[in-house]
Amino acid sequence: MSKTLKWNRRRVLQALAGGGGALAFPACDQLDVKIRNNPDAVMFDENGKPYIPPVTSNDDFYRYQCCGSPNFKPENWVLTILDRGEVIGTIEKSYLDTLPIREIELTLECIGSGPRNQNISNAVWGGWPLKDVLEDLGIALPGATIEEFRIVGVDDYHASLPVEKLDEEGGGIWLIWEMNHDRLPDEHGYPARLMVPGRYGVKNIKWVKEFEYYDGIWEGYWDRFDWDHEAVYRVNGYILVPSDQSVVDAGPVHVLGTAFAGEDPVVRVEITTDGDNWTDCVFDYAPGANRWVLWSHYFEPKAGEYPVQIRCTTESGAKTQGTQASSAKAGYDGGQRIKLTVI
Repeated sequence: MSKTLKWNRRRVLQALAGGGGALAFPACDQLDVKIRNNPDAVMFDENGKPYIPPVTSNDDFYRYQCCGSPNFKPENWVLTILDRGEVIGTIEKSYLDTLPIREIELTLECIGSGPRNQNISNAVWGGWPLKDVLEDLGIALPGATIEEFRIVGVDDYHASLPVEKLDEEGGGIWLIWEMNHDRLPDEHGYPARLMVPGRYGVKNIKWVKEFEYYDGIWEGYWDRFDWDHEAVYRVNGYILVPSDQSVVDAGPVHVLGTAFAGEDPVVRVEITTDGDNWTDCVFDYAPGANRWVLWSHYFEPKAGEYPVQIRCTTESGAKTQGTQASSAKAGYDGGQRIKLTVI
C-alpha cells in the first residue's frame, strides 16, 4: 500500500538513504509566511521507490499571494464585466452553479520560482472558457480596437492579458470554480478564479471580481516593478529528490523532478552526474502542452562528490540555461544543479 508524505527534504532523503548518512539542508527548506515552498507530496510505492503524483492534491498545491487574504462574503460574489469603464454584464455564483463542469488539466507555476523555491504544481480544474460564459450570458465580446483585458481580484491585485487570449482554441482564459473534482478551495480563489494556459501565476488571478475590455496597455500590480508584462512560461527544470548538498550512502540513487515550458511542451530531459557526460532521463509522466513532465534517473555512484544537473529541451527547440538563479521578473529558465556527496 502506498504511503503518502508531505514534501519534506529530511524525510525523503532518510527514506532514500535508509536513515544513514549525514544530511545537510539548505535555506530553502524554510517557509516564507506568504509562500509554501516545495509543497508537492512525495509518495513511496511498496518497494520504497519515491515518485511525484501527476496531479497535486488541493492541500499540497503551492500557494502564493501578494496582497493578503481577502475578507468578503463568497455568497455575495459577483464578477463584473466592463467595456472601457461601462458595465455591460455580470456573472453571479448562482449562475455558475447551473453550468455543467468542463475540465482542463493545467500546471501552474509562480514567476518567482527557482531552485530555492520550486513553486509549481499540477491540477485538474473545473469551469468554462470565459468566452463561452460571456456568449452564454449574451455579454458583448470585445471590439477590434481593444488591446487588453484589465483583471482585478477581490484582494485588489490586478493584471492584464492580451485580448487574443480570449479566442484561443480550447480556451485561452478559463473561469474556474472547481479544483480536482471538488469545490475551489478558499485559498485558491473561491468562489472563482482565472486559469490562463501559457502564462505564469501572476496572470491567473484568484477571487476575480472585475474583467474590463481596456483600450491600451494596462500597468498591472507587478508591472510597476518592471516585471515581465507578458509573463509567458520559460522552459525550466527542477530536481526534487535528492536535495542540494545531500550526503547519502553508496549504492543506487534515485533522482527525480519536474520540467515545464507551458504551451511549448518539454520533449527531452538530460542529466549529468560528472559535469561532462549527459544521459536521457526517463519520462514518468508527459501528457503534453501546458502540463509538467515528471522525469526520473537511476545511477549507482561510488564514494565521492557529484555535480548533478539537468537540461531540458522543448518541442520548438528551446533549451534551459546553465543559470541557477531565479529571475522573479521574467521566470526561471535554468536546469537545476545540485551537489551530491556519496560516502
